Amino acid sequence: MVEYCVQNNIILQTVVAYNHTMQARVEGAIGYVKQHSRVAMLTANVPTRFWPQATTDFVHKKNYLWYSEDTSGKCSTAHERMQPAFAGTRDTVAIPFGSRVVSTLPREHSRVVNGSFGDRFVEGIYLHADSQTPTIRMFDLASRTELSVKDFKSYPDEYPFRDPTCLTRSPDTLRKELAKMRVEDEADDQLIADQLQTHVIMNRSQSLSIICLSTPVSSDVV
Repeated sequence: MVEYCVQNNIILQTVVAYNHTMQARVEGAIGYVKQHSRVAMLTANVPTRFWPQATTDFVHKKNYLWYSEDTSGKCSTAHERMQPAFAGTRDTVAIPFGSRVVSTLPREHSRVVNGSFGDRFVEGIYLHADSQTPTIRMFDLASRTELSVKDFKSYPDEYPFRDPTCLTRSPDTLRKELAKMRVEDEADDQLIADQLQTHVIMNRSQSLSIICLSTPVSSDVV
C-alpha cells in the first residue's frame, strides 16, 4: 500500500485504529462516489463493465470542477490545492460520461493502415480524462477497445448505448454488439451474486475467522 501511494503521489495519512469518526467519513465518501457513479451509468445506459471508468470520471470531475470555500472566503478546487496532481483540462473533463465522441487518429497511429490513405475515423463513448496527459479515454465501439485521443469532438446530448441511431457508422450492426455486451455483463453479475450467496467470495476478516476456527487448540493453552 505504501509503495502504491508513493508511485501515484497519494498522501497516506495514518489514523488511530478503530477511529469510528474517521471510518464514518471514509464510508460516507465511498457511498457518495458510488451514488454519483451509478447515476452517470444509468443516464448513459452503459453495461456494468464500465463501472470503474464511471467512478474515475466522477472523481476527476469532482476534483477539477467542484470548488469549496475556506474560512477566509477564498474559493478553490481540490485540483488547484494539489497542483500539479492532474493533467486534464476543462475541455477534457467537462464531458458527460458515456456520451458520443468521435476522433481522428494520427497517421502514425498503430490502428491506421496505409498511412494517409488509411481509415483514421473512430467513434465511441467518453470514459474519462487521462490523469497524466491532456487527452481523454474513449471506448471505440468498432474495435471494442479503449483509446487515448487528443483530437476529438464530443456530443454531450447523444448517448450511443441509449440510442444507437446517433452513431455515424452501421448503427444496426453495432446495436447487436452492444446488446451482446450487456448480456455478457448480466451473466457475470449473476455469477458473482450466486457466489456471494454461497459465500465463495470472502473478505480478509472472514478468511481469518475460518482459519482461526479450523486451527486445533492445544489442551495446555490458557
